[in-house]
Amino acid sequence: MALALLWERRAGCLGAVPVIVCHDEAVVECDADKAEEAKEWLVQAMKDGMDAVVNDVEPHILIEVEASIPKTWSG
Repeated sequence: MALALLWERRAGCLGAVPVIVCHDEAVVECDADKAEEAKEWLVQAMKDGMDAVVNDVEPHILIEVEASIPKTWSG
């Protein structure tokens, strides 16, 4: 769901490109000056994607996403 949302919302963060996705992790590349914007874009898509799957019943479950901005893929 998050990947579909990233595609649908791609105009919201021009220059950010998902390059690796594995299970519940995603790597997005972008220029350094767009890093914070790309992080917010990714986090929101991940939250919204999981919310659509998990919270169609009560009680409402809080979806948490951890994200960081490393200089390289190795962290």
